[in-house]
Amino acid sequence: RPVTIYDTSPSALKSSCTYIADSLANHCFSQGTHPGHVSFSSKLEDAVQDAWMVIECVPEDLDLKISLLGRVDRLVGKDVLIATNSAGFRSAELVSEVFHKERVLNTLYYIPPRNKCVEMMSCGYTSPSIIPFLVEEMQDIGLRPIVVPDSVGNGSLSKGMIFPRIWGAMKKETLKVLSEGVADPEEVDVLFRDF
Repeated sequence: RPVTIYDTSPSALKSSCTYIADSLANHCFSQGTHPGHVSFSSKLEDAVQDAWMVIECVPEDLDLKISLLGRVDRLVGKDVLIATNSAGFRSAELVSEVFHKERVLNTLYYIPPRNKCVEMMSCGYTSPSIIPFLVEEMQDIGLRPIVVPDSVGNGSLSKGMIFPRIWGAMKKETLKVLSEGVADPEEVDVLFRDF
């Protein structure tokens, strides 16, 4: 699929180009596919011009994400999907500047092409047809979509994506092990590398 990567930092664009050049050819060879066209832009207006989906993945800064999603919402047609790749914020927290909230959702990727899982969750306003549509699209390109309900069985809101919650518990316990003197950082690193 064609992709345009946008960043205001020339060094970020250069490093993404290097990563893609190193990863894409090998991935396509192993999958028996051909790469889509990848282009780079330092102007958001140009990057989103022909998009059917825009995925925000700026640093985990609440104000930055809110502002960028609002800006994207104003730049693209009302049928363009807008996703946040946030692990720390639910998309419901990020849509205050978005007029067309029905097209917004979380899609959390884990460094493809090596990792194939992608978690998806509604912002609470997301049109019911979007997530099933994206499940099919993602499966078609070899990803493994996991749909996270935006509410849990008792009617309360979900606390967020699945893997970041599990990983957060692991990080918390790792810090506890270190603070208690059970192991030193090098031993924890050896265990993780071996595991």
